[in-house]
Amino acid sequence: MPRLAERFRPLNLILAILLLVVTAGGFFWRSHQINARKPASSRPDEQSTYIFDYARLLSNAEPELNRAIVHLKDTYDIEPIVVTVTTIPDELTLPELARRLIEDWQIGANPDGRGILILAASDVRRVHLAVGPGLFETFTDSFRRQIQDWPWQNYFEDGSVPGGLRRALAQIEARARQVTGP
Repeated sequence: MPRLAERFRPLNLILAILLLVVTAGGFFWRSHQINARKPASSRPDEQSTYIFDYARLLSNAEPELNRAIVHLKDTYDIEPIVVTVTTIPDELTLPELARRLIEDWQIGANPDGRGILILAASDVRRVHLAVGPGLFETFTDSFRRQIQDWPWQNYFEDGSVPGGLRRALAQIEARARQVTGP
């Protein structure tokens, strides 16, 4: 009579393979979720891209937003970047994440530090503006707070975040024009 362990050997093998597939699938799913929710620690290599829509809030509006961004870059020598995230990492606040992205991604790393980041987080339904040191005088704390204090919750709730970002970019351009002239 065959031993009990030998009778269940094929079943053990099948269970081991099944466990391996489930574990690998869970790892793949988890890493995909992290990449979709959280920006990379260094800026992706896409030099002509100024929009990083990790939260998938802007799909239909990206071309229009990109045109406004390129206009700001070409006209006022400002490097604007728009980033959307689904969630803010637990250990950070929205302003801390924005500051970290400005530094890690080297936004506006030209000699004058003329970069601006518009960071939208859908979990807290807020937007934060962070600027490089070359734009502190142009985009003052008061100006940035004015845009950040808009009713962003409403934009997130009714799906009009792209419209809010277009409005924010228009305000940024108006401020740049006011400070630097036409």
